[in-house]
Amino acid sequence: MQDSADGTYFDGVTAEGHEAYLLMAGDYLMITPEGFGAVFWPLNDIAMAHDLRRGHLPLQNANDPDARLIAEYTKTA
Repeated sequence: MQDSADGTYFDGVTAEGHEAYLLMAGDYLMITPEGFGAVFWPLNDIAMAHDLRRGHLPLQNANDPDARLIAEYTKTA
């Protein structure tokens, strides 16, 4: 099982996306955008957003509804 990935983080304040490193850390998803401090989303508060494209998993946080995360994934055996 893969516990880390790359993605694009949108902080909900600006429209700019930031490349980010994603890591499962206990009960949280740790999002580390380039040039910014880490953001922690509780796993129980993460939901899939409505825009699903091949190779991308769009996520949102119930506690921060303006923020978005697009996780990049590849199917592994």
